[in-house]
Amino acid sequence: MRADRPLRRTFVLLGILTITALVYSLQLFVLYRFEGMPMPMTAFVILQFSHWYLWAAAGPVVWALTRRWPIDGPHRAANVLRHIGAAVVVSVLVILA
Repeated sequence: MRADRPLRRTFVLLGILTITALVYSLQLFVLYRFEGMPMPMTAFVILQFSHWYLWAAAGPVVWALTRRWPIDGPHRAANVLRHIGAAVVVSVLVILA
């Protein structure tokens, strides 16, 4: 049963990100319609799925960093600074991808 946990966590994450992508797609679709700029729903779906699934790909990196640099214990301040730096790097990579 322990081996199923990473797989289960992956599916839960993908499910949450899929729902999030669909909600944001619908929100943008409605907003553009109200502003008089109709666009096909597929454009928003592709955009949002690309964005949120890139974050899903970055997730394992983020989880690995939390294990490598825990923010509790004797090196708390240094690890918080490392997390801030890593957050900036990961965010820039996801945005540029």
